Amino acid sequence: MQCPSGTQYCTLSFQVNWSKSYTITASVSVSAFGIITASMGASFTQSAGASLTMTFQVPPGHLGYITASPKYNVVGGALNDPDNHVNNQYVELWSPARLSNGVIDAIYSLA
Repeated sequence: MQCPSGTQYCTLSFQVNWSKSYTITASVSVSAFGIITASMGASFTQSAGASLTMTFQVPPGHLGYITASPKYNVVGGALNDPDNHVNNQYVELWSPARLSNGVIDAIYSLA
C-alpha cells in the first residue's frame, strides 16, 4: 500500500479466518428371523472457528506491505525401501505449525 505524502498515517489491515466442521453419522439395523427389521440412526455435527486481525500504520510517503514467515514442524529420518532401491536415504517432512485455534503460527511484520 502506498501511503500518499502529506496525509496522516495510512492503516493497513490483515485478517485470517479459520473454520472447521465435521459430522459423525451412525446407524444400526437389526433383523429378527428375516421378518422384522428395525433401524436406528444418529447424526452429530460440530463446528469451530477463529479469526485473527492485525493492523499496521504506514507513514505518509512510504510503501507498506505485510510479510509472513510461517513456523514449521519438521520431522526427519532414514527412509528404507528395498523394493525401490532406496537404502537409508535421509528425508524430511515439513508442515506449517498451527496455534491452538488452528491459525498458522507465523511472524507477521510490516515491511
